Parts: sequence; structure tokens; C-alpha cells
Amino acid sequence: MRYFALMTITFFVLTSCATREEIQRRELLKNLSDEVQTGQKTSSEVIAKIQQYEERINVLDGKIEEMNHHKDQNTLREFESIKNNLRLLKEEIEAMKHSEEQRFTQIETKQNEQQKYLDQVIGTLDKLSHTPHKKDKKSDTKSDGESEKSAYDTAMSTYAQGKYQEAREMLTVLLHDKGTKGQKLAKVLHNLGMSEYHLGNYEASSAYFGRLYTDFPSSSFNSTGLLTLGKALAKMGKKDEAKQAFQELADKFPKTKSAQEASKLLEKM
Repeated sequence: MRYFALMTITFFVLTSCATREEIQRRELLKNLSDEVQTGQKTSSEVIAKIQQYEERINVLDGKIEEMNHHKDQNTLREFESIKNNLRLLKEEIEAMKHSEEQRFTQIETKQNEQQKYLDQVIGTLDKLSHTPHKKDKKSDTKSDGESEKSAYDTAMSTYAQGKYQEAREMLTVLLHDKGTKGQKLAKVLHNLGMSEYHLGNYEASSAYFGRLYTDFPSSSFNSTGLLTLGKALAKMGKKDEAKQAFQELADKFPKTKSAQEASKLLEKM
């Protein structure tokens, strides 16, 4: 009896132990299953996020490539622009060099012409200084003023004959002669300006007429002087200055033929 009771108790104890172990195992399996499911869910979310990140990375890579492409294009455009600017700058420098060479050539030519002109003047002075004079009682009694008058008359006669090159040389000598004064000096300046104009030396012509008007503003020689001055300035392309000369003529000498001609020229300008 005691043995049977002991066996029964042992069976129940063993059965009870087995059941607890099974319950624990089941709970463990369930927890593992839950953890696996949770892990799978978490893994899926992680994978999804990774895919999202990869997509974003791909988009960013595309944008970066596009930016690099645009940057390369902009760089190329800037480079081409710099090349064009350098080319234009080189062309401008070459044009400036060419212009300067032409200007220096013109200056050199002008200097040669001036030197030639000075040589002619000096030659004329030498001729005048070595010209033999007939000696008689009348010539012995002539004053220096009468000798100058003879040179003056010769210069004016040469100018009247249209020999502007020879007249210019004689008039230049008279211009630098201290004995040439007053209306004689005004006429010398006027005829020098006209001679230079007929010879095509418009700048020199303008200088003489400018001096004539400055030194002798009331002289009647200014009527043709201002007219020719305006024409010379127009020949040099100085239209505004030419208009001023014509207008000054019209204001100062309104009743002269020169003023009428100047008015017509002003209307055409």
C-alpha cells in the first residue's frame, strides 16, 4: 500500500515536472517565434529603408552627375568666352599698333616736309641776302623801309600771280621780319593762309587765319580769312569748328559776299 502510494506521488511529480518543462519550452519557442517575426519585420523595414536610401543615393548621384555636366559646360563656355576676349584684345592691340605705325609714319613724313620747307626758306633768305643791288644815287639814299617795301611788293605780286609755293617762301620771310607791322602784317598772314590752303596744307592755313583773327579782329582780311578758315576746318573733318568759323563770319561781316557764301555752306552742313 505504501509502495503504491509512493509510486503514485512519484508519477504525479514527474508528470508535473514534465508539464512545466513543456510549458517553458513552448513559451520559449513562442518567444523565439515572436522574436523571429519581429526580427523579420524589422529586417523588412530595414531593407525597405535601405532601398529608400539607395534610391535617394541614386537620385543624388544623378543630380551630382548633372551638376558636373552643367559645370563642365559652363566651364567650357567660360573658357570659350575668355578665348574670344583674348582674340578681340589681340586684334585691338594689332589695330592700335597699326594705327600708331601709321601715325608715326605721318609724323615722320610731316617732319620731312617741314624740314624741306625750312630748307627752302633758308635758301630763299640766302638768295635775298646775296642779291646784288644796283648802286646809284637813288639806291644809296633809299631807307631800309623802302627796301622792305620792295620785298613786300614782290611777295604780293608773286601771290597775285598764283605762284603760291614761291609766294609762301617770300611771305614767311616777311612774317619773321620785325619791320612787317600793322595792315602789312595782317595781309601777310592772310596771303600765307590762302597760299597754304591752295597748296593743300589745311592745318597750316587754319593756324595763319586763326592768328589773323586773333591779332587783327577788325581787319577786313578776316572776311575771306574766316571763310577759308571754315573751309579748311571742314576739309580736316572738324565740322563743328567750321560751323563756328562760318557763324563768326556771318555775325562780324554780315554784308560781305564771304558771309553770304558762309551762310549757304552752313545750310548744307
